[in-house]
Amino acid sequence: MIGERLEKQFEHFVGEDGGAVSKVLDAHGDELAELIARHFGGDRNTAVQHQVKEIVAKSLQESRQTCCASSPPRAGTTRSPTSRRRWCAR
Repeated sequence: MIGERLEKQFEHFVGEDGGAVSKVLDAHGDELAELIARHFGGDRNTAVQHQVKEIVAKSLQESRQTCCASSPPRAGTTRSPTSRRRWCAR
């Protein structure tokens, strides 16, 4: 049956013992570990999580500046001018 053939092919490709993926990972494990460390290691400035944190912080700051500079307080809001200044000063 088709299902059995697909399962056999999948096992051949991904199988734990001697599958093609396992052989590649074994052969290039050190390189892979270095790539993962380079992109996700917390001690590196170029790590993905540092880049995301920087982008989010920049976007929040730009959003606050745009909001505070261009829009007056909305009618019916309870936010005081003092709290608005604190929000915009972040």
